[in-house]
Amino acid sequence: MLRALGFVTILGLCFIANAAWADQEGVFTPSEKDAQMLVMKAVDAYIASGDDAFADMTGPGNEYHRGPLYIFVIGRDELVLAQSADPNRIGFDNRLSIDADGVAMSPLLRKIATPEGAWVHYRWAHPITQKLTPKKSWIVLHDGLIFGAGVYLKP
Repeated sequence: MLRALGFVTILGLCFIANAAWADQEGVFTPSEKDAQMLVMKAVDAYIASGDDAFADMTGPGNEYHRGPLYIFVIGRDELVLAQSADPNRIGFDNRLSIDADGVAMSPLLRKIATPEGAWVHYRWAHPITQKLTPKKSWIVLHDGLIFGAGVYLKP
């Protein structure tokens, strides 16, 4: 019993430490590992539930969105299928997405995405501060779909 309570206490302390991890502005700052784990979680959900999984990934306030960390999924036709930070992006033609430096996002993502996963670098508006910020996203190509989640870097 004490051994189990000790384990639960350690888990609780790890959760508290992670929840307290923030940058100078008090905003949750995810790690690269957090982004990779979120993408794997989304791919696993898609494998288990198919397209129905996208509804659970859409809009803020779900398990695929925490502070500036969110999932996005781009379909074979380049339409946004899931985006947990901004549900208004669902159905958006990603061929129209241009980063802050004028780079077209769809060709960039399609060029870099692999089944093993890869990092892509670009500048995007931070969802909390709205400042244009360097970002790197972990993207995985699965079943012709691009699953991604990124971390905002210090300018």
